[in-house]
Amino acid sequence: MGWFDTRGAKERKAAFRNAVAVALADGVLDAAEMEALALVAQRLKLSKSEMKAVLNAPEKVKFVAPRDPEEGMKQLVDIIIVMMADGVIDEREATLCGGIATALGYHPDVIPALIEAIVTAIRENRDPVQDARDVT
Repeated sequence: MGWFDTRGAKERKAAFRNAVAVALADGVLDAAEMEALALVAQRLKLSKSEMKAVLNAPEKVKFVAPRDPEEGMKQLVDIIIVMMADGVIDEREATLCGGIATALGYHPDVIPALIEAIVTAIRENRDPVQDARDVT
């Protein structure tokens, strides 16, 4: 991350770093997860070079909480999509999603229901952001 990155750029890179961390949590980064990460990078409007830089050194990107709660919800949906991408919800990935949800400001008591609502919405081809709003 450059010295002159704006807060918005830092937020986008931090959001992508969270998605990368979830993809790597089970120790395997497969093609489906890479495809999901590419979609997350696209939503965040990251360039290919920014995406590659975060993938190569995610530890260099510090967590920056989004200022907008709606963006926080979208970021949570992004990481859950990445968690589900390979067809297996690994316990390490799910635990990390819960930790990221806490860092995004969600109360620990609602996180399991929130994650389940998003997973179910994705599986049933519904709007996961709307279903998540119904839980919070």
